[in-house]
Amino acid sequence: MPRTPACGLFSRTPSRTAWSAGGNAYAWTAAEQLASLADQVQEWAVEALWSEGAPAVRPHCPAHPDMHPPAATIVVSSAVWVCPKSGATVARIGELEHC
Repeated sequence: MPRTPACGLFSRTPSRTAWSAGGNAYAWTAAEQLASLADQVQEWAVEALWSEGAPAVRPHCPAHPDMHPPAATIVVSSAVWVCPKSGATVARIGELEHC
């Protein structure tokens, strides 16, 4: 995989660098950072809701509201929520109408 400049100076896509234990660098795009953050926040929300005895499906998957939440991922360089069952894009992260 070609390396992306860590500072984003030579790329139109801003990025941040993460370092592995072995010293290898990996440049994260803004979309990857957003999807990762959304995934972490979703995990915290689900754990908090579950510990309170509340339904822990957040955000709701529009096609399967009580079965599973959508998953945060990258599709065509955008951070989006996708249905884990069908793979269909639900919405861009930050643009869901109802959670």
